[in-house]
Amino acid sequence: MRVLLNTIALEPHRWSKDKAPRYHLVRDLLPRIARAGFTQVELWQYHLSTLTAAEVDETAALARKLGLKFPVLGAYPQFHLEGEAAEAEAKALDGLLDRAAALGVRWIKFFFGRVKGSAITPEQLERTTAHAAAWIDRGHGFGLDFCAELHGGTLFDPYDFGRRYLAEHPEFGVKICFQPYDFEKTEPSLELIDELGPRIVHAHFQGRRNGKAFCRLEEADVDYTKIVPALAEANPRILPSIEFVPNGFPTAGQDLDFDAALADAVADARFIEKQGLGAR
Repeated sequence: MRVLLNTIALEPHRWSKDKAPRYHLVRDLLPRIARAGFTQVELWQYHLSTLTAAEVDETAALARKLGLKFPVLGAYPQFHLEGEAAEAEAKALDGLLDRAAALGVRWIKFFFGRVKGSAITPEQLERTTAHAAAWIDRGHGFGLDFCAELHGGTLFDPYDFGRRYLAEHPEFGVKICFQPYDFEKTEPSLELIDELGPRIVHAHFQGRRNGKAFCRLEEADVDYTKIVPALAEANPRILPSIEFVPNGFPTAGQDLDFDAALADAVADARFIEKQGLGAR
């Protein structure tokens, strides 16, 4: 399949406080992902950052054996920090770039900060700009490109703040990872896609009913039979990625039903491709 599968879809600890993964890339995830038919994978930051250097090498070797590629790494930097906390964050983020480059990643999909645009102070914004500039510049040195995710709790909350901010900083060269802000109405997404056009290089997919419950894409409240073709028209080379699936959320303390979760992912990938969109 040409559609990417995001490893966060198979990670029950995705929203835990310490983000310590329940499942390991080499032992648990990559072999199953390959058997399901996926060839392109988006890596969740903490599936990669928790690996030793030897495990990164092992991951690269296994990916070659399985025919897997990693076009995208998803990252969640905190650019507003100061002092020792900022130094520790910068060290961790630089290490992430090293690991991404070692695995042949092309795009870093990232949260542009972890403070809402509506709430960030001038001092926090100044630090965000300086820290982001240094990180992006280092990534460019590895041949990596960057796309910011449209997401709450970031500078794109609200969207207009993030849009203005990127317009003021064209030197970043940052593109866009699209996902709906509104999971109940289709039109707002179509309007954003029309506005952003080819700046959208990546997209996250998740089906939601009543704005909350996870479901397959074809059952979602928003009409993906309209959204997917609009994305394909905006940029035929966009990288579509399945972020969450309904069976990816086991009851606390229970193991993930990999067969059920991957069946959801395959069904959503086929649905996306049927609408005319797939990674190249």
